[in-house]
Amino acid sequence: MLKHRGLALESIKAVADRFKKVLVITHIEEAQALFKQKIYFDNTDVGIDVKVA
Repeated sequence: MLKHRGLALESIKAVADRFKKVLVITHIEEAQALFKQKIYFDNTDVGIDVKVA
């Protein structure tokens, strides 16, 4: 499983420069660390809080 994860992440990084935007949705912190910008969504009592970091 980890081997496939690494291959998938390498593939995404390899083609990312061909596109203006690449959106990767993951809960895997190792994958999140590979990308400069992140968008976080958090459920709150009044709705969804969105943070761009």
